[in-house]
Amino acid sequence: MGQRVVPYLDKDNIVAFIDNSASKVGTLYLEIPVISLEEYETKYNNIPILITPLAEEEIEDLLVNRGIEFYFRLSDCPSEFSNVEYTCTLEQFAMAQITKNEKFIIYGSTFFIIVLNQWVKKNKGYYLTIVLPESVGSSMYENMKRENTEMVFVRESDYIMQEDVNFLVTDEWYIDCLKKRGIDRKRIINLYDISDKEESYHNIKIEQYKDIHKGESCFVIGHGPSLSTSDLDMLWQNHIITFSMNLTYKLFDKTEWRPDYYVVMDRRVLDKHSHFKWEESTKRKCFVADMSEDFWKENQSESNIKYHSIRNMNTRTVKFSEDISKRVYFGATVAYDCLQIAIYMGFKKIYLLGMDLVPYKLGNKSAVHYSNFFETDEQEKRPQMWVNKILRSYQAAKDYAVAHGIQIYNATRGGYLEVFDRIDFDKIFLDGMCDEIYI
Repeated sequence: MGQRVVPYLDKDNIVAFIDNSASKVGTLYLEIPVISLEEYETKYNNIPILITPLAEEEIEDLLVNRGIEFYFRLSDCPSEFSNVEYTCTLEQFAMAQITKNEKFIIYGSTFFIIVLNQWVKKNKGYYLTIVLPESVGSSMYENMKRENTEMVFVRESDYIMQEDVNFLVTDEWYIDCLKKRGIDRKRIINLYDISDKEESYHNIKIEQYKDIHKGESCFVIGHGPSLSTSDLDMLWQNHIITFSMNLTYKLFDKTEWRPDYYVVMDRRVLDKHSHFKWEESTKRKCFVADMSEDFWKENQSESNIKYHSIRNMNTRTVKFSEDISKRVYFGATVAYDCLQIAIYMGFKKIYLLGMDLVPYKLGNKSAVHYSNFFETDEQEKRPQMWVNKILRSYQAAKDYAVAHGIQIYNATRGGYLEVFDRIDFDKIFLDGMCDEIYI
């Protein structure tokens, strides 16, 4: 994750990577030294730390306990900072907003305010004033001024709100605060999430799928070890619409069942399993995220539909997309993408199958392993952050569904996913409930 943010910075601005592995300390990574936290405290404690997301909570607790206050969270930055592949889309979009005949300030408190102002200097030849929200402590305020002497920082309480100033907002969660201060919404430019306005993220072809299954039901098939090919055969025989994901194709030699829609979000899956033509085993369409430029260069099939994945790593704010033609929000599991796509298509009842999850509760610090129905050597150990994100994402999906009269049931045999109401898979078909889910 640290590697992904490097292109957004001048390498000369990166002093070191900090790692707690003794085998890495003293080596170079991307030609940048790897040091211990102790060395940072001894030599560099006036320089800010950027925490990467995968062990964010543990790292932040460690820094706070050691009295280190000058740090930022990468997860608070726009999703582009966490994308697998670097693009200059965000920089180009931001610079296009700054016009000659208008006044602008940068408003926010995340690491992005510094990067954004450096972009302004590079492209426009000057720095903008940075206004820090009241929530920013005096220590952070003084540290930022000390480390960025060429930039002007102002506390919000000291800044006179001017009617003709435009706000380049780097922290989306502060937009409502500005509105309450009487700032015209037209003068607030959201740079945390640009998907509503960035044309390259918009796939107009997806719009034809809006509500094409209005009022219908479907199944979303996961990878859990509880998944049975006999269950898939039952869905196949009853012509049930299904969504599948990632490596479900590993079951295809054991069943006649094939998904109506395939969804692939993770670049690692696309790269590692590039030999498989997802669309050739999909009855209708294959939705693939814009996470791998190489994939899209080599796969031009009309059955493949590209969607923009917003890789928002922030676990505190989980969004649910109402318009997948512009964005699908990251939920640390491709199943969350499936739910956003299915609801956009108009499905009113969604059944989850093979979503075993793990024996884990929010906030648990224990190691987490995922099991799958396929080879055991592909089982993953996932950091706490991922599972926290998954649970919060499922809750966001449930909240959205309840608010919009949509029902999501967990038909998985066993497992640990308790966010959604449980339903017995067999009873769906044995008790006549199947009439509700026929095409």
